[in-house]
Amino acid sequence: LATTVTFALPFFHNSPANLNPAPLLITPGFGLQLWDGPQTTDSMNADLPPNTYDVFIDTAWNPQFPPLFGAELGLRVGIYTNWDVFVWQSWRLMGRAIGTLQLTPTMQGKAGIVYLDRNLVKLLPAVGVTWVPDANSRYDIFFPAPKAAKRFTETTRHAWWGYVSGEYGGGAWTFRRSTPEYDGISPFDYNDIRVALGAEFVPKSATGLAGNLEVGYVFYRQLFYVDGPPQYQDLPSTIMFRLGLAY
Repeated sequence: LATTVTFALPFFHNSPANLNPAPLLITPGFGLQLWDGPQTTDSMNADLPPNTYDVFIDTAWNPQFPPLFGAELGLRVGIYTNWDVFVWQSWRLMGRAIGTLQLTPTMQGKAGIVYLDRNLVKLLPAVGVTWVPDANSRYDIFFPAPKAAKRFTETTRHAWWGYVSGEYGGGAWTFRRSTPEYDGISPFDYNDIRVALGAEFVPKSATGLAGNLEVGYVFYRQLFYVDGPPQYQDLPSTIMFRLGLAY
């Protein structure tokens, strides 16, 4: 469960380094995870808290430089914990720095980095292309978040799209362990890979209600405890349902 609100602020609107002109997007947010399992056994102490929380503020800026170059820049700082503990590991700093190059009128190349600030995986490369052959199609052939979307119908106020997407999911939090082997504060990661089939509706005007519904397959699921045991715990694959609304 997550909720956010985004504010768009004028930012270098009269600068030649911002031809769009792209605003500075500031997004405070709150997230809640409810953990049900994995099952604790005599040989495996899962020892997860029943819930963890995210409190963060995100900034993003996507300027266009003359005439072919652009950027997708973002920085997020937040607290990720179950509130039973609050230590320096509860703070996370995440970001992205991606450069774009207009290869053709319909294709844009992208390359950069995504900083996750997790305990097991800190940094991922970001590379690929975005291809928009026509107004009804968009293909993000892009690691680590590929997506292929097709507009299949329209109503008076909304366009309806179908898509297939992939992502590297999960996060990192801190909690207090209470196992016979270890009793103390520990950061942990939950990591997975997700492939989803979804539909979304977007407003034709600058404002309006938008939303999406996804069903997906989640695999390569793993818990990683910085302070074990157990340090690694593999989880079975599962099905994901995701619903989002925005205005």
